[in-house]
Amino acid sequence: MWPIVSEPFDIARRDPAKKPPFWHALDYTYRFDSEDRHNRRLKEIELGRLVLAEPLSAKESLRIRNRNYIRLGGRALLTLWQNRNEIPERLWERHEETLPHTGAKVSSFAVDGLRILNPHGAACTFYLVRFGGEVRWGITPVTYNRGPNFKALVYLC
Repeated sequence: MWPIVSEPFDIARRDPAKKPPFWHALDYTYRFDSEDRHNRRLKEIELGRLVLAEPLSAKESLRIRNRNYIRLGGRALLTLWQNRNEIPERLWERHEETLPHTGAKVSSFAVDGLRILNPHGAACTFYLVRFGGEVRWGITPVTYNRGPNFKALVYLC
């Protein structure tokens, strides 16, 4: 069980000496759009309750409430990041893909309970990817089709 990180989620770089875990080095900034309000209830993440579900489409709002699970947001994403090497193998194996040019095996999933807007106003979400044994993060537009095996990590109620 992982306790939820108490600090607020931040992707802006305010102090050059202190970078938040998810900061963007480019000269433009992302801004918050919305977050699944049910995230505030989460105090800890129980590993057995993490499952994969279909990611939200660009037309679906985070206000759409599935009574069975919570879409993970900012502080949950920070918690996952701090414990990235302990994410259960069952969540990575289900949707392994082979990259076209390199033949490398990667696994990824969205953490789509948090929507951010890129500088052009397009809705984006975070994802975690395991590549060569290392877990990395990325930002992807919600409209980008990552294929049928791309899922979102959610928390069962």
